[in-house]
Amino acid sequence: MPKLKTESNVLPVLGIVLLVLPAYFIARWIRIFNALSDHEDRVAEFGSVLPRMLQDPLASTLFALACAAAAAAVGAAGLVRLTGPRRRLCGATLGGGGLLSLCFAWSLL
Repeated sequence: MPKLKTESNVLPVLGIVLLVLPAYFIARWIRIFNALSDHEDRVAEFGSVLPRMLQDPLASTLFALACAAAAAAVGAAGLVRLTGPRRRLCGATLGGGGLLSLCFAWSLL
């Protein structure tokens, strides 16, 4: 049975949207890490703009890990279903989501 080629923009856009928060968390942490010298101050500054339930470092890391893993899963689904430039975009989403997932998983150790 031949594969159905679904030409849709939903999967690439969803994958990119899911990568926004983990990428923001990484960029924000790098900026705060370079600006402050004390670890407790860094953690407090990082959590200051987050909602109350994500102010705990473990909760924010798990949330970012879940978003990155979901983006990787959406990218993998897009690799199977799409063709052309959308497929390449899903491949990039899979790679970015996978790398961010590994980064967040490593930070939990």
